[in-house]
Amino acid sequence: MGRLSNNKSFIQTLRQMFNETKQWGSVTVTFKRLFEENFKSKASKKKERAEDRLRQVEENKEKPFSILVRAKNSRKSSSTNVTPEDMEYFYKEIKEIMNKAMSFEGTGKKREQKEINKYRDEHGEGQNTQIAPTKNRSERRKEIRRAKRKELKKQLKEQRKQAV
Repeated sequence: MGRLSNNKSFIQTLRQMFNETKQWGSVTVTFKRLFEENFKSKASKKKERAEDRLRQVEENKEKPFSILVRAKNSRKSSSTNVTPEDMEYFYKEIKEIMNKAMSFEGTGKKREQKEINKYRDEHGEGQNTQIAPTKNRSERRKEIRRAKRKELKKQLKEQRKQAV
């Protein structure tokens, strides 16, 4: 696990992670509530720790708490401690980053769908007309180009016949 960083550097790292994994890969982000640790040694029993955490929750229901945020991809990991005072700013930034990362912005899929729809509109084909599914995006684009070339050849033949 990466070392604990401040909130701003964590947000920059998170943006970088999402940018690196646009084409391939994933980013895992976890949020965990932080408790006051009364049992410092690892020799403490799990049951005692769990009871202490439950007691802390019961006693401090209205008191805001800090959270530990971890982010990790295949190459790097980072974590930060977010205090209650920084929570609003931090969540706003995280929301922006995740919304942008989860949209199809920059993948070209929207543009590709526009090309298909434009082709269908130009040639009087309805939305129910299927362009044969292919293995990947580049093959779908090739198929669209082939269909356009074929249509252009038809038009050229018709123009030549009319000219003669």
